[in-house]
Amino acid sequence: MTREFFSNLSAWERPLNAAPPALRAEWNSLRHESDPELFGEGLLRLGHSLEEAGDTVRAAELYAGLIRARETADLPGLRRRAEERLELLSGRGSFGARSEWMLRRLAQGAADPAAIAAMGAAGALFRVTRLATLARLSATPTASVLTRGLGAQALAGAAGFAVEAPAFTLASRLAGRALGREQEISLGALARETASGYLVLGALRFAGWISGAGYSRFAAPVGAVRERPLRTLFQQGGMLSGIMLGHALEVEAGLRPASGAAATLADSLATLLQFNVAGRLSRHAFGPRFAAWEHGLDLRADSLGRPPPAPIGPRSLPRLDAWVPRPLLAAAGRPSSLSIREAPLYMMSGPEGPRGSGKVPSSPPELRESLREELRLRILDLRRRGASADPESAQALRWNEEAEWLERAPTAGLSEFFESLHPLRSFYSRNMRVTGMEGLRWLQGMQERLFAEVRSRDAY
Repeated sequence: MTREFFSNLSAWERPLNAAPPALRAEWNSLRHESDPELFGEGLLRLGHSLEEAGDTVRAAELYAGLIRARETADLPGLRRRAEERLELLSGRGSFGARSEWMLRRLAQGAADPAAIAAMGAAGALFRVTRLATLARLSATPTASVLTRGLGAQALAGAAGFAVEAPAFTLASRLAGRALGREQEISLGALARETASGYLVLGALRFAGWISGAGYSRFAAPVGAVRERPLRTLFQQGGMLSGIMLGHALEVEAGLRPASGAAATLADSLATLLQFNVAGRLSRHAFGPRFAAWEHGLDLRADSLGRPPPAPIGPRSLPRLDAWVPRPLLAAAGRPSSLSIREAPLYMMSGPEGPRGSGKVPSSPPELRESLREELRLRILDLRRRGASADPESAQALRWNEEAEWLERAPTAGLSEFFESLHPLRSFYSRNMRVTGMEGLRWLQGMQERLFAEVRSRDAY
């Protein structure tokens, strides 16, 4: 029987020579076993070890070799167990056995310290690379499609993605080595894992972009942009679609065994649950300061990635609706030299200038940019507070909701902004114990500066 197994698994000897030392030692010891039953049991144990190491492709290859061997016909129990394991790996096992297998994988993967460390390191490196690329593009003296706006965002995202997948693979290997685990560091294994990471992460980001755009398009018209159930539905649906797309790409590339539609859906759901659990554990593991730092990188990248505002005068654009969902974030570049106290004067202006004056203020784009800077700083402060607190706490929810209110300030004038902010004042009043008092004081200060400026310049 040993010769039969060697003849069926001859192609296995070369891959196993590149396996971790413990598996290589087990295989070399098993080669000298003369008892057919003990030899088969040893191969089953080797298959289980490969499954636990995450190498399901080689494990499936081993089980298939056991099933093909002639001598296993005399060992029906051994062949049956090999068939059961192969069916589980191929997605054709019974519901109970497959559920148990997926739950075991979920528990092992979600709480794996190496995976959590790799997620944090890869995500941080993606953000740093994206921000550095955006900063370099925005600093170029000539503006073009590739250095401003969507083109710059696409290039920066591609640069960050290019380092994210290999960073995840290397960080996972290094963390496993630090934990005392035996890791396969061969070039072939790293190349396969990195290629798989590119396919899955790329599909996740593509599906996330599609779901985010669909959420904004569907939810904004019905006023449900801040509704958490709808947002969660779009977010999780996008992640599930990305995982399924990534698995399909892995199958096409020969990096994953093919399985049925039901098995693919079940595996994708298990992976989605694993991502959510691991993400929550990573937030607790790295702490609120790390989350606030990452959120700050996202805000800075978002600010740099926005196209510069066009010069807008009081007669250049028609009045817009006060609740057009357009964030008022400052564009990249040198801040305006005007003081913040001068900004509300122009923003209070209608088409005829400040109320009752009949005049048009000078340099409206600079005045407008000054107010954008004040709103941007307020929003940035709120976002940082929300990121540093517990995401589920009342304070974090209120800070994030207030920031969303302020991001929807109108682009026509600050007068419309204040006139339409009755819901925001009500929001502050309802949350006096959390953030309402501070918010009301800030809003009152903005109004007082605005009206004082109007009185001093136009004898209001």
